[in-house]
Amino acid sequence: MKDYQQLRAGLLAVRAGLDDIEGTASNDAGTITATVGGRGNLRELVLDQRVYRDADAGALADDILATLRAAAAKAADEAFTLTTQALGGAK
Repeated sequence: MKDYQQLRAGLLAVRAGLDDIEGTASNDAGTITATVGGRGNLRELVLDQRVYRDADAGALADDILATLRAAAAKAADEAFTLTTQALGGAK
């Protein structure tokens, strides 16, 4: 029963902690910044007006996706750390 209670407490901590996680990334030019939450949700996407100087919509889309993926990876790393810490004592 003690193991169950530890596991339950750990899971509740993870659930609550995911809402506080954010991963933010910018592209190399600094014209695209994305922030992703701990549940993988896009929280913010900022496009500097300089992105409109290049008429290649496909390249812009690729750059946005790469930036989103980088932000999501950072958020996933934080979520993994949170989960490991919260459930590390559970058996």
